[in-house]
Amino acid sequence: MIKVLVVSDDMTGNNDVGALLNQSGLNTVAALSDHISKEYMVDRDALCLNTDSRALTSEQAREKVKQVVNNYWNTEILYCKRIDSTLRGNVGSEIDGILEALPKGYKAVVVPAFPKAGRICIGGYMLVDGRTLEECGAHKDVKTPVYHLKVKDIIASQSTRLIETVELKQVRSSQNKLVQTIIQSQADIMIADAVNEHDIIRIARACHMSGVQIVCVDPGSFTAAMAREKYVKNKSGDKNLLVIGSLAETTRRQVDYLIECRNPLVCLIEINRLLQDFDVLKKEVLTWILSQVDEYEDILLLTDDVTDGCEDKILKAEKISEYFTALAAEIYSRLQNKIACVYLCGGDTAQDFLETLDVQAIDIKEEVLPLAVYGRTLCSGKKSFQVLTKGGMIGERNAIIQLLEYAKCVRQEEGE
Repeated sequence: MIKVLVVSDDMTGNNDVGALLNQSGLNTVAALSDHISKEYMVDRDALCLNTDSRALTSEQAREKVKQVVNNYWNTEILYCKRIDSTLRGNVGSEIDGILEALPKGYKAVVVPAFPKAGRICIGGYMLVDGRTLEECGAHKDVKTPVYHLKVKDIIASQSTRLIETVELKQVRSSQNKLVQTIIQSQADIMIADAVNEHDIIRIARACHMSGVQIVCVDPGSFTAAMAREKYVKNKSGDKNLLVIGSLAETTRRQVDYLIECRNPLVCLIEINRLLQDFDVLKKEVLTWILSQVDEYEDILLLTDDVTDGCEDKILKAEKISEYFTALAAEIYSRLQNKIACVYLCGGDTAQDFLETLDVQAIDIKEEVLPLAVYGRTLCSGKKSFQVLTKGGMIGERNAIIQLLEYAKCVRQEEGE
């Protein structure tokens, strides 16, 4: 039995979301029309159907989508409505159609962003490569022009349902707050801002955690993220531990950009407490991280740059690295079943961290960026993990993100 049913309004979009699902680990077939022979559905996880309804009248599109869902109704299926990334067509009508076919209690969550294609949604406005829908020419489309700039207005012009917009500040609030927003909303249709893939992942995770029956409405990224949350989440853990020992300006820029884009769990270690009150600090940090970690994909450890005293700077630097990496190694040991990859920035930090965990060597795989290397640890009798090492004074501001995405792609390719 299929786990995911996608209803699309044109063939190219149908194929695209099918590819995203397949890349996510679901065996997917995309039909050219709104039905398919049962022989082609054997052992499939996901089915994408094309209603070819973008240019139909609003009523025709609503009825066609409703009928397709009725034909494939099953309580265990994740239902998804694939929409155009510039919101052309019968978006509101087709959402109504899919909700009419489903039992009471389903909510349509609309995540129109498709960051990889330059489409983002912020403040409820849809932007294409930084331009409004009007500026990018969507209102001039011959068959299906778009007459509004806000996603809510586009949907409301076709739908009779109660609609609510969840803005970026809410999306990036704590995971529990976002879950409660979804549960407590009285709206049938919730539109969520997103400007990057990690915003989309947060929304999918919150939807899954909420227990609410969700219909995914999006160009593809949210559907794929939701399917991964429900069906193909990594059993061995999919989190990253980032241990940043470098205070270089280049590193700080990269860290700031990481925080802006991926909203990691940030643990800023006070150097003075690290040196003077290590045991108490370690207990506090471990307790705090263990209570928060399930809400985040990235755990980021770094130090402030405030130190007291006038002792030898080299000796102090050595002590800081020793205590900091001991703390980081303890965090890894406690979370190793959740952590897939460790990112280490700064030569002393990398050396001390790996030695603390009795790593004997690194099985080097590739230099991903200049002075940024990917490999796997070799440690007798202990679990191997992905490791990324990078010098502190090199790389563009998105270097950390590039490296983490590389490691994630390797995990997916290797089936971890």
